[in-house]
Amino acid sequence: MKSIYLIAALLFVSNIFAQNNLPKNEFGLNLYNNEYEFGTVANKSALKHFTLTGLQYKRNLNNTYLLRFLFNNKNESYSESYADWIVAGGTFYSSGIIKTQDYKIGIERVFGSKKMKPFAFVDIGYRYFNNKGVNAIINNQSPASNNFDLTNHYLNYALGFGVKYYPTNHIYLSAETCIGYHRQIFDGSLNPNYVELFNPINTFVFGVRF
Repeated sequence: MKSIYLIAALLFVSNIFAQNNLPKNEFGLNLYNNEYEFGTVANKSALKHFTLTGLQYKRNLNNTYLLRFLFNNKNESYSESYADWIVAGGTFYSSGIIKTQDYKIGIERVFGSKKMKPFAFVDIGYRYFNNKGVNAIINNQSPASNNFDLTNHYLNYALGFGVKYYPTNHIYLSAETCIGYHRQIFDGSLNPNYVELFNPINTFVFGVRF
């Protein structure tokens, strides 16, 4: 009986030791991502590309689940012109800078225990959106221009999957894709704006574990 107790104690201690050696934290730099939004009127649907947009932190709850926090900051400039459908020969012109900030929290489920690990996740978050620029009408009859500064706030969610690769125990690369939507808030409207999204590469990350 004493031998059984001794073996059980050794197994318990070795298990605790192994768990303590498992890195509990992951910290990554988002090297690249792209996104595609549907259903917007002000912004044409297009695949947009971004580099070095943000950071992510993940807390290893156990061997299977991680708590994830993500932050992204994106700036994009645009300049568009098209024909004035009222005055022949006239032109509408619009230019500006769009700034977005995303704050997300979620749960990640990892599959497997090898160097290459697939995973699935669900995120909820908040997006700050600011579009600042100028609209102009250029023609010979009544040229005019006006500056604008529009801010919107969104709640969002995303579902996705990805894969991680650990060349060493303390370094990893990961890539993930997701779908979801943004719901406009704080706008005082009875019909808030909904924007569906598809990010073929939601994040491509270089990270460290510690």
